[in-house]
Amino acid sequence: VQETGTWGQYRNIKKMKVISAVVFAILATCALSSSLRPTKGMVDLNKISNIKSNGWGKALLSLGQLQMLTEGPLDDFYKALDDLLHDVQNQINDETSYWELRQNDHLTIVEDLQRQIQQAEIDVATTRQRIDTVLSGRKEELEHEVEVDTEHVNQNQEIIDRETAIRNKEREYFEYIHGQQLEALNSIDASIRIVNGQLEGGKPSLVQLKKLHSNIKLIQKKMADAKIPEAPFVTALVNLASNLAPQDADDYRKVVALLNELREYVQATANRLQAEEDAQVAAFNARIAALQAEINQWQAQITTANIEISATTDQIDQAEAFWNKRRRDILRLTQELDIENEIFGFLTDIHNETILELNAELDVIRQVHQIFQDTEFSAYIKGALDRGEEL
Repeated sequence: VQETGTWGQYRNIKKMKVISAVVFAILATCALSSSLRPTKGMVDLNKISNIKSNGWGKALLSLGQLQMLTEGPLDDFYKALDDLLHDVQNQINDETSYWELRQNDHLTIVEDLQRQIQQAEIDVATTRQRIDTVLSGRKEELEHEVEVDTEHVNQNQEIIDRETAIRNKEREYFEYIHGQQLEALNSIDASIRIVNGQLEGGKPSLVQLKKLHSNIKLIQKKMADAKIPEAPFVTALVNLASNLAPQDADDYRKVVALLNELREYVQATANRLQAEEDAQVAAFNARIAALQAEINQWQAQITTANIEISATTDQIDQAEAFWNKRRRDILRLTQELDIENEIFGFLTDIHNETILELNAELDVIRQVHQIFQDTEFSAYIKGALDRGEEL
């Protein structure tokens, strides 16, 4: 707008210079005279009216009329018109050149803004797709993995706790049974010593027999508590011992033999129970180690997944920030494009008006030049001047 205003001021200054030159040329010839005489003929008054409707045309007609009033030559007036015609044409050329440059600048600016808007729209679309389908999807997948692995950890821990409780009860039961077996062995050994001692020292007394019976019953109880399946065998042994008389030495020997056989059986049972317990302990420890190894593996996966979730969350936050920035860029660039188009539209109207005005001035100058060279028009003006009339 400022550039257009400058061009308007420049054009007005040029016009004033040309008008001054015309006036100067007319005044310089005021002392000259001519033998010009008017001739009669038809004059196109509509053309004169059209010329007078233009400010420039009216001024030029008045200057020409003034020149004829002094009866001076019109060559200087024609030259002034030619200069003015040339000046206006130069203004048209300058305006056209300036306009072409401004139009090229406008096209470059619009193309650049549209390119930036298009790129921003692409960034918005691709970033949103990346957030919704890639990053958010990956985060949900990782969170699901953490949830599943955590469930596995909890399940394994529950198994460990449950099986550990069962193993502790089994251990307590083993220790109780094994303790009863050891006490049964101790009672058998004590009974064997009593019987052997009596066999070496003579027939046992009734008191010793009662003690032997008491020991055998104790063995029976311990074996029953130890849940040894040969408890009926011990019962028979107890019944046999109860019926022994002091003089039955051979029967005592049978009792000792039976006690030794029973001892071997109880010892074998105790050893077998200990072996089974050792095997169960080893199996339990292996089972717990395997479950714990799985827990450790899942916990490692959870740790890795949580780290990746944190990194993915940061990426989502960064992508969201970039997405919002590019949306703001689209609004800003669109506003800049609208402003550029609005300014260019305004300048286009000014340019078109300027070209129309300059072309109208050219047409008026040519018409004035033409009618003053027309002899009929010259005669008409001379007659009007003689009559004191205005055109």
